[in-house]
Amino acid sequence: ATAKEAGIQADKQYLPITVIEDGYVSKENLKNAGKEEQWLAKTLEKHQARPRDVLLLMVDSADQVIFLRKEQP
Repeated sequence: ATAKEAGIQADKQYLPITVIEDGYVSKENLKNAGKEEQWLAKTLEKHQARPRDVLLLMVDSADQVIFLRKEQP
């Protein structure tokens, strides 16, 4: 039985899209997330980080941002 047949109502899926991974900006994923370079710049500024400082930056369709900074040596 599918979830719907079992009477379970699934919420919208808000799977996060990785925008920066290990300092690398994925312009394709930025576009897929419906975001622009300006949004990314503001988000990085808010966290006082440059792309190379970022281990992981993700955003989901509910605009929740997950930000993990690289460990500093």
